[in-house]
Amino acid sequence: MLILGTIEFYFFTPSTWGKNKKSINPEFDPFFDIIPLIIQVIMNNLNLVKLNMKLISKILLTFISFKKSKLDNIFHINNVKAGSQWIKQILGDKIVFPYTGLLSFTYQNYLKGRYDPRKLNQRYFDRPFPKKTIVTPLYLSYQCYQSIPKPPKYKAIYIYRDPRDLLISYYFSIKYSHELTGNIKREALNGLNLENGILKSIELMEDFGFWDSSRSWCKINDPMVLQIRYENLIGKRSSEYFKTIFKSASGHIYV
Repeated sequence: MLILGTIEFYFFTPSTWGKNKKSINPEFDPFFDIIPLIIQVIMNNLNLVKLNMKLISKILLTFISFKKSKLDNIFHINNVKAGSQWIKQILGDKIVFPYTGLLSFTYQNYLKGRYDPRKLNQRYFDRPFPKKTIVTPLYLSYQCYQSIPKPPKYKAIYIYRDPRDLLISYYFSIKYSHELTGNIKREALNGLNLENGILKSIELMEDFGFWDSSRSWCKINDPMVLQIRYENLIGKRSSEYFKTIFKSASGHIYV
């Protein structure tokens, strides 16, 4: 397990971002196709009871038969408190993977404390993310998103939510349930009644660059970005909107 963890970290550590990898076939890179797949399969099925020949046969059959996405990267950008971890789990699910061939990649996992301390409108990137991955989730402004070096074939999915619901969700999450990481200060809301607590939350979100980041996405005209409202993903027509997301993930043009 230590060896696997070491291999996985080497493949996906930020220090390897941007390095050229030689491939026999430009459509098939063994570095990003075979080895990460094997690692993911083993890491997801470390229970030896499940590692039997029948399972291995199914894995190999799936690997041989799936039709991969035409994209090198998918960038999943999300409002804070708008189902980002839920969407991340769906995009990285082992049921979805055979149809995309793209591994889930979360850059925060390789930062100290697994947390990006920068404000949402200051999260700029100067190195590309690993190819053949879904980069998920990203919390940043449109200007920061534009700074990411991108491969020729990519798409972005931006999930946004009614800011009034975001505010209330933020307030209750920070006050009662959210894991205390980074610059989250629960004591800022302690001792305040509901009204003053919500007003304080507006201030905290502003300081974190949240409102500025959200505004930056409002009037963009970018054909490479699919914008989906969070409320539509949990509404009566949710299946239609998820189909739009998966169609985008396949690399085909969407309307």
